[in-house]
Amino acid sequence: HPDTAIVVNLSFGLPHYLRSDPKKMTAQDRRVLKEVRLLVKKLYEKGITIVAAAGNENSRKIDPPANWKEVITVAAGTEKGKAPDSNYGKKIDIVASGHLEGEEGEATSFASPRISRLYAKMWKVNPRLTRDEIIAIMKQTAEPILDEYYRGGELGAGLVNKEKALEEAAKKV
Repeated sequence: HPDTAIVVNLSFGLPHYLRSDPKKMTAQDRRVLKEVRLLVKKLYEKGITIVAAAGNENSRKIDPPANWKEVITVAAGTEKGKAPDSNYGKKIDIVASGHLEGEEGEATSFASPRISRLYAKMWKVNPRLTRDEIIAIMKQTAEPILDEYYRGGELGAGLVNKEKALEEAAKKV
């Protein structure tokens, strides 16, 4: 519907062995992977924004669906650095806090919904914005992260700045 921003958050990854040893994949695994891949492609083609958690293995190897080109891939961290277990790499688009109040540690499954929510808020502030414009504003307003992963280009645009992103979205004509 043109008057609605639809955002799908994927806070899961497919099993590690799908990446590390495809020979271990069962027929069921292949079917699930194929179905999820087709679903993500169809949603993207319909203009739906897909946000995915990067995973929590402290690895450059990002599992599906977060490693697919149609998704916004989110790592977890703060301005001081990536969360200890958060995945990283060239596929990361942006970083958000992965901390959940009352819980220890940080996880990308808590970070990606923050980006999904911000996307929806930005669209609500300015429904004329396209998907690409909203993503660009998020990235342009992100803050640097003070660690080697960010400096090495492995934490995307940096730490999301919700206030700046909303302010820029409201200004855009």
